Amino acid sequence: MLKFRGADGQTLQFTDAEEAYAAIRDNVSGGFKVFFIHAKRDIIPILKTWITALPGDTPTDWDARKAAGQQRHLLAFGDYTNIARAVMGEFLASEALDGTETRLARDTVNSRYIAAHLAALVDKLRLKIRGPAGSAALKTLLDEKTCGAGPYQPLFRKPGANLARVLQAPDAYYFQDLVVTLHDVSDLMKKKQADIVKVPGDKLYGTWFSINDFGKPEYGRRRIEGTEAFRYKGDESDPDRYTLKEHSGFVMAARVQGIPLWAGPSLTTGRLMRMAEWAGASAQEYEALAWGIFAFWNQCYPTSSTWVHRFHEVMDMAVNWGVPFTPFTYPKDIPPNAGALRSRV
Repeated sequence: MLKFRGADGQTLQFTDAEEAYAAIRDNVSGGFKVFFIHAKRDIIPILKTWITALPGDTPTDWDARKAAGQQRHLLAFGDYTNIARAVMGEFLASEALDGTETRLARDTVNSRYIAAHLAALVDKLRLKIRGPAGSAALKTLLDEKTCGAGPYQPLFRKPGANLARVLQAPDAYYFQDLVVTLHDVSDLMKKKQADIVKVPGDKLYGTWFSINDFGKPEYGRRRIEGTEAFRYKGDESDPDRYTLKEHSGFVMAARVQGIPLWAGPSLTTGRLMRMAEWAGASAQEYEALAWGIFAFWNQCYPTSSTWVHRFHEVMDMAVNWGVPFTPFTYPKDIPPNAGALRSRV
């Protein structure tokens, strides 16, 4: 679904890719107009994918998109230039997403090294919850009768898996089960003992793009003041609230370099890393967690449901905890052999 919200308050929902293409082309200038004139053959499929994605943001809607082989695209822009930025970003990033990121994610899912360190982190998390630092509410996660279920519960791979079982015996479960558990425990912690997953201000930094006083592009680290810094902030009933602010420096940093992104800087990764810090994670476990959540979203999570974070979005947050990462580059291999970088610049 692709909408345009005009300054007059009127909303236009595009139903045809050719119509959307012409409207954007005729309302942009400079490099964006040149791009739209000369790359129509590549632009139309992107617009068609967005326009034909079924609307709605309920589990029933997720299932309908999954059955149709669609990803979640519920987009509403208020500026044609920002639509053009998003289209160009998708075009420039397609090679890196379809090739490099998918390969790295697939290798991560199958990595015994990553799985071993994730299991070790789950062990530490269980011991921390069981100890004096874990509240009575948090200790309910260790009991099958009271552990409850998080949003990723349907994605457990091993039959019979639940949060308590994986926490008690992580070595007996698959990569996918470990990531589901870590994610859902962090999600439940927001209700049971929120301070554990509250990301401190000194760890809430991301890569920012700007033009300096001399007209030259600059990159730096800037504090992320909530999701409104990079995403339109609708209420919970508004499925369009996930539309990125294409003019945000956090978004432009990746777009300018042709790096895939989808949901913006990953505050979810921040909460997971903060939980790992509370559990006493080692450097290797921080790294395994970052690679694990990236690979899970790329390989295991149904993107017909919600948007996910790409490699840059995850690692650009994880680097705040010392995870090795150089912006706009990809390692040639996954940990522990991820030292050699292939630049996208």
